[in-house]
Amino acid sequence: MTPLYVCTQTVDRYDCLARLIASCAASTRRPDAVFIVDHGYNEAGVRAVVEPVRDGLDVNIITLEDPSCAVNGNWFLKNVPDDRVGVGDDFEFMPTALELLANTPGDYIIPNPVSAREGTGMVNPSACALVRSSCVEKVGYYDELISPGYLYFEDPDYFRRMELAGVSVTQQSEARVVHQDGGSQTYHSMRRDSEVYAEHCYRFWMAKANYEWKWGGEPFKETLRVPRPLPRPHGWPNGDTKELPPRTKADVIKALRKRGKR
Repeated sequence: MTPLYVCTQTVDRYDCLARLIASCAASTRRPDAVFIVDHGYNEAGVRAVVEPVRDGLDVNIITLEDPSCAVNGNWFLKNVPDDRVGVGDDFEFMPTALELLANTPGDYIIPNPVSAREGTGMVNPSACALVRSSCVEKVGYYDELISPGYLYFEDPDYFRRMELAGVSVTQQSEARVVHQDGGSQTYHSMRRDSEVYAEHCYRFWMAKANYEWKWGGEPFKETLRVPRPLPRPHGWPNGDTKELPPRTKADVIKALRKRGKR
């Protein structure tokens, strides 16, 4: 039997993480090990919530220098063998989900996600997926230059490359996972008048600009099959007159005030 591993990352959202680990421990196919990248650099905090619920699971806490979703994803792909399931820290597996994913053939397998708040699936396919080495051999690794920080647009970039490489996404509809409260809990917990939120917006806009430069358009509206290299030149390509994304957090705060968000 091929070993099964679960990989996740967390940013001080240990209430969500505890439920994820508990669901792994209660699975009909328990993972052989769980790997957690902790963006909060608080191993003691992670251990404190994991220990009461891990029920003998082998849980490994990883700290990376300058982590981001792309950097973390690449660590998982390079260091964790098949079968590996990457999942956000705000998910819970239903008891048979991991077993069903592991038993499904294919390069890239996703479950049937359900929003705890809305009762419907609504997350992007990378939020919980079994990624086999056969996919990595065809597509490669995440582009760490897409997002200037923690997250955003590294997933659409990977899916674009999967499409061009002929790798399809297989959904195992019987494998159920619950997205806790129906969205990114780290994002929902941010105060909209905080510097953290401003940083969040800054990273989003810069990552979006990088994606549009690389592929000649936003996701699902790309015009290029051969990507431009990153980092992109300053400004927008081809003399586009659209508004430039903010370049600093101070610019973000001004933009949010202008749009009535602060």
